[in-house]
Amino acid sequence: FFTGRLSTVIGLRKDELFNRNEVNGTSDSVTADPLFKRRREWNDFQLSRWTFADQDYTMTKGFTLGWSDTSPVRVYYNESESFVNQSGLVMLGLTERDESFPPRKGEGRDMGVRFRLMDDRIQGSIGHFKTEDIGARHFLHGAFGNSTRFAAVDVLGLSPADWRGWQDTVDLSSEGYEVEITANPTPNWRLHFNYARTNLETSNHGPTAKNLVLGQFFPEWRTWVDGWRLGAGETGVDNTSPAVNVSQLGRPLTRTEAHGSGIDPRYTYGDRGDFPTVTGALGLADWISRASWAGDIWFQDGMAPRRHRSDSFNLVSNYTFARESRFDGWTVGVGARWRGGAVLDRFFEQDGSLTEVIGNSRMDTDLTLGYTRRLEKFTFKAQLNVRNLLNTETVEVVNVAGNADERGHLLWHDPRNVRLTLDFIF
Repeated sequence: FFTGRLSTVIGLRKDELFNRNEVNGTSDSVTADPLFKRRREWNDFQLSRWTFADQDYTMTKGFTLGWSDTSPVRVYYNESESFVNQSGLVMLGLTERDESFPPRKGEGRDMGVRFRLMDDRIQGSIGHFKTEDIGARHFLHGAFGNSTRFAAVDVLGLSPADWRGWQDTVDLSSEGYEVEITANPTPNWRLHFNYARTNLETSNHGPTAKNLVLGQFFPEWRTWVDGWRLGAGETGVDNTSPAVNVSQLGRPLTRTEAHGSGIDPRYTYGDRGDFPTVTGALGLADWISRASWAGDIWFQDGMAPRRHRSDSFNLVSNYTFARESRFDGWTVGVGARWRGGAVLDRFFEQDGSLTEVIGNSRMDTDLTLGYTRRLEKFTFKAQLNVRNLLNTETVEVVNVAGNADERGHLLWHDPRNVRLTLDFIF
């Protein structure tokens, strides 16, 4: 009964991860040639032995089902698991890192219908998908990580070379649907359309870093802030609270090291709103406030990550002129690629509500024009491709500073690009 109606697939895969690190480092130097080529000098470079890191089994399952072996409509369902190695340094302390970054694990499901209608003149699919990605490598938001770094370097005297970056993990959950249709309205005309909508949410941001910073660093650092003493050259009334020695300094913080100078102290931990204006030096209390403020925004569960675009569609049309027409040998094609606006930033309104900043959508168009002529001894082909036909704005904002104390990012798209190719086939 199921012959021609049901097809299934199942797979089992085992992955093993091994790590090794460099024993002797390398140095880079830039040669003084016109191309400014970078040359790597190998200084007796060696690698350690491979060490076992992790292993896992992943499965793939799926099926398609129709009501007959010639059914024009079939339903499908697929499940898959993933186990992916990642490189990076997990933070274990202010200067300590674990070079065995954990693998990323996930699972995905998709289901829908595929169809072939009107003697296969219309083909396509409509599907729904859902994925869970656990422990994806992630650079923490700059205002959170950098504020902690500046506190350690500027206030606590840590060497900048000891700070090796803020990398941690984040969980990603996506759900959406996709429609894809290919049609041949006439024997010479072909259309292709694709539309996708994806809702992407993040959760469990930087669990290791949050545990260190919010659970260990900040509680101790606040006791240092409370236990400051007037330093050399500082005037005024000394702190009456008990002095607390900073382990890295061997003494209490000075008043400037603890509270900075010229800061508008509107922010206290747990408040929401614009970050205070900085008019002077930052103290440890200010770096704590700044990092906490960034964490309030960017550690929100259920929010889309920066640069995520929810919607996109593509439309392509190609036409080949019939042999009996005066345009025999010619083909023409046009295409449109639309992308919805990306998530640029988040900020707190004065009432404490969280707002997302969405960028502009973008439409790119393309043109192709071809000609083929078969001669007695060879075939001549000419193809003209024009990318970004309407020369859409080439600079796109994909990330803004906002009140997140982070640099903005721009994406440069190629301007109109015209390419002509000529082929002679003997």
